[in-house]
Parts: sequence; C-alpha cells; structure tokens
Amino acid sequence: MKKFILNCFTGLILTWTVAGYSQNSNTTAKINANSSLDQFIFSSEELEKNSPGNSTAVPANEVNSKAVRDFNSEFKNASDARWITSDNGFAVYFTNSGIKTRILYDRKGHRLGLIRDYGEDQLPREVRSLVKSVYYDYSIYLVNEVTVDARTAYVVKIQDKTSLKEIKVVNGIMEVMKEYIKSE
Repeated sequence: MKKFILNCFTGLILTWTVAGYSQNSNTTAKINANSSLDQFIFSSEELEKNSPGNSTAVPANEVNSKAVRDFNSEFKNASDARWITSDNGFAVYFTNSGIKTRILYDRKGHRLGLIRDYGEDQLPREVRSLVKSVYYDYSIYLVNEVTVDARTAYVVKIQDKTSLKEIKVVNGIMEVMKEYIKSE
C-alpha cells in the first residue's frame, strides 16, 4: 500500500514539474484504499495556478500554525520562503542550501511530502550509478527527490540527442515512467 501511495505521489509530482515547475505517521493512517490522495494534496491545476511565479505569497499568519512551526523548526536556514494556499492545504516554496524545495501540508498542518529539485551533482552516488549504468549515453538534467512518510523516490530526468526520459528510482529499483522524442 505504501508503494502504491509513493507511486501516486511521485506521478503527481511529475505532473507538477512538467506543468511548471511525510514525516507524519498520522498522514499514512489517513490514506487507505478507500481514500484519495487528492483530498490531502494540491491538484496539478491548483499548483500550477498557485505556483510562486503565478501568484502572490500568502502571509504566514494565514497558514496553519502547525505547518509554519514544522517548517521553521526544520528549515532555519531557508531563504525566499513563499507560502501558497488552496482548498486542500498549504505549500511552502523555498531554497535550502542552494536546492529548490517545496513542502506540502494538509489543512490541519500535517506534512504530506517534501520535494527537492537539483542537478546530477547532488544526486546520491548509488542512484546516479544505477541510472548511468543503463543510460550511459544520456545526461542527467534534473532530479526531483520526493519524500513521503520517510520514504524517498528519485525522479531522474535524462536526455540524449533524440529523446528525453523520466526514470523513477525507489529502493534500488529503476522504472521508466515517461519517454519523449525530441522534435527536430
């Protein structure tokens, strides 16, 4: 079940990334076969509409105080923090140690997941080695690291002269999620 949830969340993150760019055990208990991740997280349309480039920041005092405390306690050195709100919860976009990061919270302030975007140089060595061992002629141009319920998935975006691929790596297992042919 957790693998299914992680796969769904990773798929939504990919949608968000293409469109524009949990630590809490209670969250896992709330998500079961009869519920949908949509009730806890932003839809891709909401995220695109409310992304930092397309909306104004929401003051922190309009965000659930539990979410703000969680963010402030863990990311003391974050810069450019920008809160976004929707009917389903909150997101905070920020930079931490040079890495673009966003955290999703539900309306009650429970952390749903964390997404970090970075380049090949910050990808863990074992994940990079796994991808490069199969796709040695490709270059890695972006990594989305998705953490939900203390489990991490890596969505590695690679390209060569003619194609792009999005590869998901979870627990040493690699899977091609999407493939694109470059137009000439």
